[in-house]
Amino acid sequence: MLKAYDRIEWNFLRVMLIRVRFSSHWVTLIMNYVESVTYSLLINGDQVGYITPGRGLRQGDPLSPYVFIICMEGLISLLKEACSAGELQGIKVGPSVDPMTHLMFVGDTLLLGCATLSETAKFKSILDTYKSWSGQLVNAQKSTLLFSPNVSGTTRATILEILGMTEVNSHGKYLGLSTTIGSSKKEVFSNIIDRVEAKVVNWKPRLLSTAAKEAWKLITEPNSPLSQVYKDRYFPRTSFWAAELGPKLSYTWPSILSVRDLICKGIEWKLASGSNIREDFHDITVADLIDSEIDLWKINFVRSLFYSIDSDAILQIPLSKLDGTDSLLWTNSRYGIFTVKSAYQLAYKQNQSMQGNASSSSSGQKFFSQIWTNKIPRRIGHFLFEALHNRLPTTDNIIKRQV
Repeated sequence: MLKAYDRIEWNFLRVMLIRVRFSSHWVTLIMNYVESVTYSLLINGDQVGYITPGRGLRQGDPLSPYVFIICMEGLISLLKEACSAGELQGIKVGPSVDPMTHLMFVGDTLLLGCATLSETAKFKSILDTYKSWSGQLVNAQKSTLLFSPNVSGTTRATILEILGMTEVNSHGKYLGLSTTIGSSKKEVFSNIIDRVEAKVVNWKPRLLSTAAKEAWKLITEPNSPLSQVYKDRYFPRTSFWAAELGPKLSYTWPSILSVRDLICKGIEWKLASGSNIREDFHDITVADLIDSEIDLWKINFVRSLFYSIDSDAILQIPLSKLDGTDSLLWTNSRYGIFTVKSAYQLAYKQNQSMQGNASSSSSGQKFFSQIWTNKIPRRIGHFLFEALHNRLPTTDNIIKRQV
């Protein structure tokens, strides 16, 4: 987009705030904040006058990025509507995953579609509509098109003429990563390995994303785009709890599976209606075990399905009288919110319990506490913990995990 922040129309911003269901009071607060800006000029060192703009967002303002994202929802809604109507096909990363028509990074937008004249015309119509609404313009000089090798020269020329953009063979790199990956992943990502090794040599380790966080998101946010990609690729016909490694591995997936049992021991359901809690063996939900009219367990039904020890435990669970939604809680934190630190503590307690060495447990717990309580950068504490437990992605560990 050309001058993305400077061209946002305030009336459009107001409409978008209302469309995303902000209260009228909140909309008024944001608009008063946005519309109250004035500028002055420095001429020969002297401050001259005030300029009162009629549109745009302030650069460097901490609120502006969030307001800009809300404005971009207008473009996203147009793309989604066209995709739902079959006017745009997008691309699919898996058979059961919804097609993607766009990816957005800060002020850059990547549109994904088929190289057909009808789809090109629809993309142009969407951009023109969004331009008329928001006041934004596409920066044609910085916008490029990347075609599949299967697209004919005639079709390419026509599409380039319609959109007024230039063709490139590759978009190069974005945020340090290549935008295209061929058959040789080793060649594409070799520079990343070199950069990481350089940082390790210079003792500047960075905080690596933990598998526990990814596993928690897969469990609690199964409908998120990332969770859908994982499911379609690694466990399309089963649940996350029954998923296996499979033939096509990445470093992330084996790491996630390695902490699955740990996460399982630290979660529990907060029971409300029971409709979201499934019992896979009998293919029922907990709601099927409850008489909703009197808010009591169906005692005979429960005992007919489970062993006595299990049915007795189920029948002792108190039922909520309040309406609500079933939710997962993390039992190892005070407020039921998952944290990596609490997951490490749970893992440490399990390891010490298995070892059964009281003296070792005491000294180990003391050292563990020192890592997290000393005034050192969090990334250094995390790195030390991972190193002491031999969990860093060294060559030996990668080989052991079959990556």
